[in-house]
Amino acid sequence: MKKVYLLAIILILGVVYAYPQENDPVSKRAARGFLNYSNYRQALEEFLKLRQTDSTNIEYNHSIGLCYIETNIDKSKAIPYLEWVTKQPKANPASWYDLGRAYALNYRFDDAIGAFTQYKKLITKDEYYIPASR
Repeated sequence: MKKVYLLAIILILGVVYAYPQENDPVSKRAARGFLNYSNYRQALEEFLKLRQTDSTNIEYNHSIGLCYIETNIDKSKAIPYLEWVTKQPKANPASWYDLGRAYALNYRFDDAIGAFTQYKKLITKDEYYIPASR
């Protein structure tokens, strides 16, 4: 009888751990991995899932915007995410650069100039953002 209970517990634990948890670090690691290897569609899917658990996460929103810029999906979808990121006090200055790119890709050139100007104000000469894998 003890063996049956032990087997049942092991089975239940196996099923519970087989499904990803809401804040699963494996999902975050996978999303970052897809992004690092320029697999923007897969990264976008993962970051959108992660954003559902934490919509105020700056990294998730910035990465979603970047993925929209780098895919053939409607590039205008990047703008709301990146605009939100640039309004956050702890935003990376690179978010202004990516917002400028998103504006330029959507023919909003005056807005792009404004975003690039803001980016330039926030960085020093040695900190220029060199986008990875572009």
